[in-house]
Amino acid sequence: MLNSRSWIFAFTALALLSGSASARTATQDVPCPDSHDPGVVYRTFYLSQDTSQNQFTEVQTVLRNLLQRARINGVSTEQAIGICGTPAELDLAQRIVSDMDHPQAAETSWRLTYTFTRAGVSHKATLVIAPNEWGSLKEGNRVPIVTGASQGSDQVQYIDTGLNLSAKVDDSGGSLRLSTNVEQSATPELKPSSAAGDPVLGDTELKTTAFITPGKSIVLGTLNLPSGGQEEVSVTAEAVP
Repeated sequence: MLNSRSWIFAFTALALLSGSASARTATQDVPCPDSHDPGVVYRTFYLSQDTSQNQFTEVQTVLRNLLQRARINGVSTEQAIGICGTPAELDLAQRIVSDMDHPQAAETSWRLTYTFTRAGVSHKATLVIAPNEWGSLKEGNRVPIVTGASQGSDQVQYIDTGLNLSAKVDDSGGSLRLSTNVEQSATPELKPSSAAGDPVLGDTELKTTAFITPGKSIVLGTLNLPSGGQEEVSVTAEAVP
């Protein structure tokens, strides 16, 4: 003997055989199987064929939370959800499905072009990142520094110098927010009359968050360079198709 869930699944399958799911949004109401209440009827709802598995599961979860007395079963391969409930519950389910059943917007990656300007001379660095995730870029050298000696051999430590970029673009709130960290370091030099193990590394850092408009350059700030002088930092964000 079929239980209630099996009856709903069987009815959903029967409804699928009656026509194309993509050509309709819901079937007509019929008496609900395994129910002695004449006020309870059955309806199959069809979601868009572009609906992802996550969206399909989310729709079912919302329906079950809001229609706790209704019996609900889904067939994800056919984007169909069968519900036994009162006409009022089914009408509410129809509104919920209509509100939630829309293609998921494709996420956009971003190309960030940083421009560094010093004394009228500019150079650029480009970083492509996924939405809402951190990305990084390094340009420069790894410089060996002798920090001491042991058993007749020098002890060497490597230090990264040059440009170090990290950035994240958050576009989930309807606006574009850039969080970024820009670091410039200079080749270390030993202090006069200093002993081994006492290298000097010049370093400057710009850390900021700013709202940006795609295609428009924005000045993030100014770096005081370790080698002397100042460097203006600006950035432009462009969507990557």
